[in-house]
Amino acid sequence: MRAVFLIAWDQLADFRHRRLVLALLVAAVSLALVLALLAQGMSAVSKRTEFAGKVSDEERMQLQLGVGMGSYMLQTALYLVVFIGGSVVSLATFCGLISTERTRGTLPWVLSKPITRTQFLLGKWVGACAMILLYTAVMFAILIGSTWLTEKSVPARMYYACSVMPFGFLLVGSVGAFLSTLMPPVLAGVVAYFGGAQLFHRLADWAAPWRWLDYLLTGLHYVAPSYDKFNMYLDLLMGKEIPLSRPVVLAAYAVAYSALMFLLTTLVFQRRDVA
Repeated sequence: MRAVFLIAWDQLADFRHRRLVLALLVAAVSLALVLALLAQGMSAVSKRTEFAGKVSDEERMQLQLGVGMGSYMLQTALYLVVFIGGSVVSLATFCGLISTERTRGTLPWVLSKPITRTQFLLGKWVGACAMILLYTAVMFAILIGSTWLTEKSVPARMYYACSVMPFGFLLVGSVGAFLSTLMPPVLAGVVAYFGGAQLFHRLADWAAPWRWLDYLLTGLHYVAPSYDKFNMYLDLLMGKEIPLSRPVVLAAYAVAYSALMFLLTTLVFQRRDVA
């Protein structure tokens, strides 16, 4: 296990040299901060009463309501940006776990050490998960802080929605890692991001006149990962309550599916020539 943690630590430290990942992190955090500041600013404006003497009470209430709704929509847009940004960062992280070492020509040297390929891949996986947790922690602070400053309270649905995000990132990243053993990393990231269950469900509806194609796409719909379940943007936008059972089930699903992806990635990696 010591070798696994050493590889994980090396993987985490190596992100300092991964310009794409760093650029995505900076862009996502910067955009999130801008949206958080805009939401806070609009919330402050909606609560001002200095213009009470310049407009009628009805106009003032309409103005406050409109600005308040704008602040609320910015707050939910902030969640959406954090979710999409995290998915992209996760794909950029996981899809390069093996290809980066192969591109640098260091993979044969690393595997010549007294470690197995499974240990190597597991260490890389743990390091990537640590990066995702770091991103989630930063974004969680921004989301919860912005919500509290805007509403002076944080509803339980926001905590639940935020709690499933790292599992969603793990899910899409794990699929990308597996696909990166079969195709170029960039293509693997694109296929992993857009090839979720929702896509095959829509294609199955389109292919309904062709029974064999409908059956095939319906089967792929049940096999493909369900990313859309982890995005609770609409629930937050509409103010729906999120039961505790939902994030628990989603977390278990993500962990199980990611474990399967790790197993498949290991099986493919074991049979690949790294020279």
